[in-house]
Amino acid sequence: MPLERTTRAFAFRSDLSLAQMKQLLDARRQRAWVFGDSEWHGDYLGGSISPEAIARIYATKSAGRFHVSLRFVAEAGDPNGRAGFLQAESILLQQILPAIEGRDIEPAEPLA
Repeated sequence: MPLERTTRAFAFRSDLSLAQMKQLLDARRQRAWVFGDSEWHGDYLGGSISPEAIARIYATKSAGRFHVSLRFVAEAGDPNGRAGFLQAESILLQQILPAIEGRDIEPAEPLA
């Protein structure tokens, strides 16, 4: 069965560094967050929100500004796919971003 991919992105502010965010997120979650490096977008902090959803937090060139991408993959036509995506988005916005002192959160264009 083909896969359906959904990506949602947000821009936000935080006074924390990616390393400080990792410490806070690792203390809250069962799975560790990991540092990664994107050839196009630079260093990021990535973590699994659910088996189908992964979040990546990128520092931008503006101090204190960050970009987070939520990527969700499910089987096309899965009746639970939309609900799973909405749940992952809710966890990102209501638990993860507040835990890393995210503020001024606004929708953004997903990174290519």
